[in-house]
Amino acid sequence: MKYHLNVYWTMAATVEVEADSLDNAVKQAKVAFLPENGEYLEGSFEVDKERLAEDYPNEISSFDYGLEDLPLLHIKAFNALMRSGVDTVAKLLKISKEQLEAIIPKGYFPNLMTSVHEAGLFFPWENIVAATFVSVWDGGATRIESDCNVSMDTREVFAIGQADVSTMDLDILDHEEVLIDGKIYPVYRADSDDDEWEEGDFWYV
Repeated sequence: MKYHLNVYWTMAATVEVEADSLDNAVKQAKVAFLPENGEYLEGSFEVDKERLAEDYPNEISSFDYGLEDLPLLHIKAFNALMRSGVDTVAKLLKISKEQLEAIIPKGYFPNLMTSVHEAGLFFPWENIVAATFVSVWDGGATRIESDCNVSMDTREVFAIGQADVSTMDLDILDHEEVLIDGKIYPVYRADSDDDEWEEGDFWYV
């Protein structure tokens, strides 16, 4: 299906105005013809969200819920729930409707994919691999390993197993990493302010 979306953006330019004062120059500039030397103002491109509901009243958009900044796969999961209903999504996840309703907070669906991942589940369209989550302590003296899953699409590490550390003498957490197909990658908490964390790195909640 082809969608026709109303969009808008901002152009910036310099205009030459002859006037007897700055105030009059500004007034003349406002009624002058649009300059031909305008340049696109980066970051100004927008979709007219108000028109979406008018033009496509039978579709629910993530824009209606302020979720447009979520990763596309998260939006896809959200839309699947809102358009197809709980029964359909439960079948996609191969669980019962009651199990799905227990996973996601009632009436609040934006974090659907995160909630699903925390339950150790994932959608069939996701590229998920089994991996090993490793936390390194005390200068490398102790390495704690746990099974986990990794979304290669969103780089999210989830369903991290809980290791028994009750008998371990742990002091300082050096760093965390994830082992995927024999290769080690750094992994960071989603709320970490680590300066080394860059876009594309692996992360977990």
